[in-house]
Amino acid sequence: MIFLQSPNSTVPTFARLPLRSQSFLAVLLLACTVIVSGQTAPQPPAITTARAFSVPPLKRWLSEGPVVQIPWKVKVFRHGLSVHQRLVERIEVEMNGRELGKRAGQGRIGVLVQVTDSQGHEFRDHGELDLVELKPDIGKNNVSWFWNAFATPGDYNIMVVLFDSATGEHNLTMFGIHVDPLKNDPLPELWRDLPAWEFWDVLDDKDAFFHPDIEGRLHLKPAAKRPVQLEILADLTPSDLFHGSARFYDHYLSTVVPLMKALSEMDLEDGSVNVSTVDLRRRKVTFQQELARGKDMDWTKVKAVLAPENGPVTVDAQVLQEKHERPDFLREELTRRLRIPPSPAADKRPLRVFVVIGSPMDFYSFHSMPPIEDAPAEQDCRVYYLQYELYNPRYAYGAIDKVKKLLQPLPVHTMKVRTPESIRHALAQVMDDLARM
Repeated sequence: MIFLQSPNSTVPTFARLPLRSQSFLAVLLLACTVIVSGQTAPQPPAITTARAFSVPPLKRWLSEGPVVQIPWKVKVFRHGLSVHQRLVERIEVEMNGRELGKRAGQGRIGVLVQVTDSQGHEFRDHGELDLVELKPDIGKNNVSWFWNAFATPGDYNIMVVLFDSATGEHNLTMFGIHVDPLKNDPLPELWRDLPAWEFWDVLDDKDAFFHPDIEGRLHLKPAAKRPVQLEILADLTPSDLFHGSARFYDHYLSTVVPLMKALSEMDLEDGSVNVSTVDLRRRKVTFQQELARGKDMDWTKVKAVLAPENGPVTVDAQVLQEKHERPDFLREELTRRLRIPPSPAADKRPLRVFVVIGSPMDFYSFHSMPPIEDAPAEQDCRVYYLQYELYNPRYAYGAIDKVKKLLQPLPVHTMKVRTPESIRHALAQVMDDLARM
């Protein structure tokens, strides 16, 4: 429900909007941005947030209390759980274009946002708009500043200040919000080590899949009873499924990359984590990294794999000669890794765990193949096949039974992922299984 406010109100608008993956790409790209009629407005040279807070007489304004001298609206949007397994909050400040048109020609509009958690920790960001640079037709459009952030459940106090540097007029509002925890959360400890609030940086489309600007790590520490060798294989093949559509492929990446990142943060007290990406079409491992405990995945190298020359629009000559794509390389790569002997320093026989993340393989050509030779027993090996679920399953439901047959006799446990909730339940299932085995 949305509660509207009058232009002179100091009470913010609150809106709870469900965040679905189809709209998440657009939301990801908005951090602190000024939007004018759907276009990013010209911006003056950037200054640091610390500098922005030191310019106006903020202490005096705070002592004077809330005030509205410039018509505006302040809104808080609560989007819920994201594919990054974090709760998303957004703060928006809006000004009427006609009001800005009256002030055009000199000075700037500055906006300060401060969020304080229940422990007294302050999180700050800012925005501004150079009034000299305003277009003549600004009066036809409203102007909005957006700040997106990841938040953990709890109570927060928010202060928003807007001021005109030329006239000295200012607005100040302060209000509280409560971020609710998830109901029936399968991973209630996932956020225990995270900062309470993290503003996002402005990111390009690929960086928005990973969020390299966010420092917090998810708490994924399974209570495994034996050493675990975790292998994460993400299938980044721009297969026929995507029909050469970069947009369709990016939708896929917007789920796969955050899931890769979450799995890579698995904290194994006794074991190892290896992250790889594969291209089944070109039959190659395109990225591989053995992660030291507490070390992050090398996003710069992963991002290079996602470059346009490796996307769905480009197909090499060898692939064009083949009539049908085959997923055999997935089987070959799993077999190769299974034959790598465990570390001789291991005191106990390790549990080999493979998490394969991939798109539906309906458009692949499967051939009858014999069972994998010398496959380990189920108590020593586990394969999870996390298949990206399309919005329209009638287009491609997924050849899960064929994938299981391709990898037989390995025990393959399948789950479909796309929504933030489905990703969370998949992570919880892997965690629970590792604790039991």
